[in-house]
Amino acid sequence: MSEIKFFPVNGRVIVEVQKEEFSLGGIALPETRDEKPEMGIVMAIDKSEEHPMNALLDEGTKILFNKFAATQLRKGIVSNDDKKEHLVMTKDGVLAIYK
Repeated sequence: MSEIKFFPVNGRVIVEVQKEEFSLGGIALPETRDEKPEMGIVMAIDKSEEHPMNALLDEGTKILFNKFAATQLRKGIVSNDDKKEHLVMTKDGVLAIYK
C-alpha cells in the first residue's frame, strides 16, 4: 500500500478503487452501462466514533460499495501514486466485505 497523506474524519473511510473486470467462466466481461457496485480496498478509516462497521473494517479490507455513496478525490492527493483512484465515503456506503 502507498503512504497515505490524508486521514478520514467523521466516520468516513478512504477507499482505493480496484478496476477489475468481472468474468464469467474465464471470459472477461466489458463494462456495460448498467450501474454495478464498485470494488475497492480500504486505505484509511476513522474509528474515533462508535460504529458497527469498526469491528469489520481495517486497512486493507476489500469491499463492495455504491459509487454514488462516495466522493471522488483528485488523483495524487491521497498518496504519491497519482495513477490510482481514491474515494472518501461514510461507513454506511459499504455494501459488502470480501473475505
